Amino acid sequence: LDPYSGYKPWVRPDITNVFATAGYRIGHTMVADDIFLRNDLCQKVDPGVLDLLDVFWTPSMVIVYKLEPFMKGFASHTQYETDTRINDILRNFLFVSPNNPVRFGIDLGSLNIQRGRDHGLPDYNTIRKFYTGTPAFNFRQISSDSAQAAGLRSLYGNVNNIDPWIGLLSEDH
Repeated sequence: LDPYSGYKPWVRPDITNVFATAGYRIGHTMVADDIFLRNDLCQKVDPGVLDLLDVFWTPSMVIVYKLEPFMKGFASHTQYETDTRINDILRNFLFVSPNNPVRFGIDLGSLNIQRGRDHGLPDYNTIRKFYTGTPAFNFRQISSDSAQAAGLRSLYGNVNNIDPWIGLLSEDH
């Protein structure tokens, strides 16, 4: 980086709507189903693992177990792969209340797709062309995985219909 040369009022400090609405959400595919509790030696702190569903909306867990076992557990837990899959908890139980005996919630994947539409984001291919200079002309240019490409074709029919969040996650790494 160049050395700091002072404040530049013409530099925009914001992020794009596309990044905030679609790109930033790729992390949702990396969330694990469980939360590890670990000590300084990376050993289990009883009970060792908490179900993500039981941790949602339960800040008292931090009082019970303290913050350190959670943070050390996060550091020792293998991150899920960035892909087009969301774990069952985020897909079926987002925002579920632990005090409600009816256990259902919101689907985070569909919420991410709808968020892009609510924000008026362009389709994936328009975004791809803007950032890379090259649009996709077929589904295999997005994913070399034939099942993935066939799934996109089945759902969207045309590469110009793909929702941004789905397209970004479907790309070859």
